[in-house]
Amino acid sequence: MICTSAMPLPLTRVHVARASLRGSVAEHCGGQDGRLATDAHGRARATCACLEDRQACLSGSTSPWPNGAPFALFLSHDVDQVHDRGFYRTLGDVNHLQRVWRGKEPGHAAACCRRIARSLFRPKDEKRQFQRILEIEAAHGWRSTFFFLEGYRWSRYGSRYRLEDPRVRELASLLTDAGCEIGAHGGYHDFNSAEGYRKSADRIERAFGVRPVGIRNHLLRLSCPETWKAQAKAGFLYDATFGLRERAGFRDDRLHPFCPVEPGQGAEIALVFGREDSGL
Repeated sequence: MICTSAMPLPLTRVHVARASLRGSVAEHCGGQDGRLATDAHGRARATCACLEDRQACLSGSTSPWPNGAPFALFLSHDVDQVHDRGFYRTLGDVNHLQRVWRGKEPGHAAACCRRIARSLFRPKDEKRQFQRILEIEAAHGWRSTFFFLEGYRWSRYGSRYRLEDPRVRELASLLTDAGCEIGAHGGYHDFNSAEGYRKSADRIERAFGVRPVGIRNHLLRLSCPETWKAQAKAGFLYDATFGLRERAGFRDDRLHPFCPVEPGQGAEIALVFGREDSGL
């Protein structure tokens, strides 16, 4: 499954002014320590106005986008699954189906049954699925980022493919040849682990021959500022996790990339952050 979202243009192309703290961190972030309120998966539930800048600013420019463009869009895809037929993929669907039947999690039982049947008898061609996305983007002159998930395949929230699989490597080559970017989809079990994030980047580089500079955590898991500090320590240049999981739109009305600062200290964290807008 490829989850598609939208956010501003590649963040390494935008120079963003330094952010500063604004008012009481606890007032804006929902906690006395300035951390975002999160759910069981570590996903942020509240908005966070710990950063004063409401928009990115370019020195001497009236537009924050390259060449004075009036707006910009950064297309991205979370590559949670690749193969339509696979042991861990089918096992995950079966487990999801039984949890839906037992009322343990939301979902559509009929659609899940159809997906299981399709994977067993008429699986989709994974290469054709990626080619179709590239064809659509090429027709409009677009290029996008694909965040590849790296994690334990046996885990409920893990990856359902191996980066070293020749078929997956072929897909990565297809994407890079088309001018697309390869990013890291931070593993569920590596949450807030700089070493875990670094290992994911290492594995992607070994498998695809390109080192990712961008990251988006799986299931939008985020805690402020621990997630950002770990990502920066792992060597990533930008993050795309700071988005809304429950509805479309921009968190805290932030339409542009921004540089975060550590709550209570004012020290800038060496990352540029973007939006994930699930509305597109």
